Formats: sequence, structure tokens, C-alpha cells
Amino acid sequence: MEYVNVTFTVTREDNGAVFRCSSQNNFTKNPGPSKVLPKITVLYGPDKPKITLIPYKSVYSIGDPLKIECTTASNPPPVFTWSFRPDNKSEEMPKIEHSNKTKLLFERIQTKNAGTYTCTVINTARPNYPNMTSFVSIYVKNTERIFTGCDQCGYIEICQQSDEKTVCAVNIWMPVAVVCILLSTAFAVSSFVMIRQRKRTQESTATNDILIENRSPPPDATPGEVHGGYISPADLEFGTLPATVTQEGKGAAYSRL
Repeated sequence: MEYVNVTFTVTREDNGAVFRCSSQNNFTKNPGPSKVLPKITVLYGPDKPKITLIPYKSVYSIGDPLKIECTTASNPPPVFTWSFRPDNKSEEMPKIEHSNKTKLLFERIQTKNAGTYTCTVINTARPNYPNMTSFVSIYVKNTERIFTGCDQCGYIEICQQSDEKTVCAVNIWMPVAVVCILLSTAFAVSSFVMIRQRKRTQESTATNDILIENRSPPPDATPGEVHGGYISPADLEFGTLPATVTQEGKGAAYSRL
């Protein structure tokens, strides 16, 4: 009986691989009986963790949602630990409560959440392997001003009471009201211009109708034969009509019947 020893250098990609052993000689056409070993388990990691901000912003505003996610490659899956150091403190706080998870969620981030977050990963199956850490800094812009009374708030701000403090916050509805006022003003001006234009058109049409109906009498017409009125070109300037027009050389007045 002959034994063959084979040595493999496994990598993390070999995790779950199956090894099978079989034999064959020059007198057999097909491989002989084989033996399949159970799947192997390869311990590796953890790698240096990667921290992702969702959504990503260089500076966040008060009330923004934020998710901080920490990921790494490790087998078995590692234990995650989060720690936090606020911006206004030099020492790091103890690990965050219930931080044994890959994500930290903030529905509405506040200024007190600004600081440095550190993610530490530990592979408990490899006690001699060093822990790996990564950190990220979160900056929160304070859009509120703190005063002792509501009289200090501006025209576009609303007064709020928070933690026994008076806070002047920007009223988001004020820009909407300004836009509505501007649109209403534009609509009123355009309506006024249209009404004036329509009135001028009607006056021009009425003047043209009068010019057509009022014609000069013939030279040999007698006062009794005259019908309608006589209007000189000078009388038609600017569309005005004289009350009466007198025929030259005669005392008869022409007027519309």
C-alpha cells in the first residue's frame, strides 16, 4: 500500500472547499474508489473596517437623518464595538450602549451627536490576531441661535422652547409665503395690463365706426337735402367730435339725424 501526502496553503477563498482523494493505475481504465472529506473552514480577518456615511455630507444640519455603517471581511463574523468622542471633549467616551451591531442610526441628528466615531472589530476565533479599528468625524452645523427671550428672533424665525432654553429657528414656510406674494403680484399686474389693452382696442374700434358713418355732404347739397353730419379732418384729431359743425357760407348746421 502506498501513501501520498499533499500539502496545500489555503486562503480565505478556500473557505467551504471540499477535498476528494482517489487512485488509478495503468491497469485500470477508470479512477478507483474515492473519499470525500468534509468542507473545510478557513479562519481569517478581520480586515481594517470600512465606515460609510448614508447619506454622505461633509457637514450635516440639525435634523438631518444619518446612518453610520461599519463593514469588514472576517470569518467567523466579528464583534463590532463603537466608541464616541464629542467635539467639545478631549477624552473618548466608553463604548456606545447596544453598539454590538454594524450600524448606528440617527433619525434627527443634533449638535450633541457631532464628534468622532470609532468602529472596532474583533474576531473571537482568533484571539492572537490584533483588533482592527477605523474612525470617522461627524460635523453638525448649528442653524439655531439661543436667546433669553422670543423678542430676539428675526422676522423669518419662529420661537421655540427647548430644554428650558429659547431657540430661534428658521421658519421654512416664510420663503413659500414670499414666493406666493410675488406670484400674486405678477398676476395682478398682468391682468391690469390686459384690461388696459382691451379698453384701448375697444376705443379705437368705436372711433373707426364713427369715421365711416359721418361723411361730408356734396358741394351742391341744400340744407334740406343734407342727412348726417359733416366733420372736417381737423375735427377728427385724437378721435374727438364737435357738438355741431356749420357749413361754410351758410348758417345751416349739420347734425346727425
